[in-house]
Amino acid sequence: MDALTMRRIEGNKLAEAVRPYAATDAIVLGLSRGGLIVAHEVAHVLGLPFDVLVAQRIAEPAEPQLSVGAVVEPGRFAVNRGRLRALSLDAAWLREAVAHNVREVGRRGAGYRGKRQRRDPADRQVILVDDSAATGLTLRAAVRAVRAMGAREIIVAVPVAPLHVSQRLAPHVKRVICLATPAELIAGGVHYPLPLELSDDDLRDLLGLVGSSTAPPPLDPPPMRA
Repeated sequence: MDALTMRRIEGNKLAEAVRPYAATDAIVLGLSRGGLIVAHEVAHVLGLPFDVLVAQRIAEPAEPQLSVGAVVEPGRFAVNRGRLRALSLDAAWLREAVAHNVREVGRRGAGYRGKRQRRDPADRQVILVDDSAATGLTLRAAVRAVRAMGAREIIVAVPVAPLHVSQRLAPHVKRVICLATPAELIAGGVHYPLPLELSDDDLRDLLGLVGSSTAPPPLDPPPMRA
């Protein structure tokens, strides 16, 4: 079973758990990249519109594969301040890193959507979806972003996250729905052992399936590009 199919299956499971919150005005927002696949399945099963919410890790300077935080469009962020202190990263470094990533998520969001505007969550119920949450930093930034855009209610839905991550998010949203809560989740790769090979073009193809007001059609795997 490939990584894309695994996320589609998780999305279908998650949709059933989220079904009671499928209000008529709800929209589903999936965090890029893997969260978008899960969100697409949730939206399709529930008959709801969906869109991408672009996220970008704030990488550690010496270990780019590790992160000290996340930025989510249009410009909200969350950081691990304990890790910043441990690495002796000061406020000036953080301001520069956040500014760089704000520009990057803006660029990527515009590239993904083309001329189509981001779906407006103002005064609506938002179902915020990711494929996993090891630390919760990206989801925390996403909650702040969606709230700043005026969402009426926010439901966080994720297939897998440590219990302490779910508990930390819970006071800030209407509800956190999580299908599996291991004691720890070092990385999403523990739950999805195969890497998700989803390029920018693949993501644009997926978003191109979205109608102006209708729910997305069933997902056929987009062609993988080098």
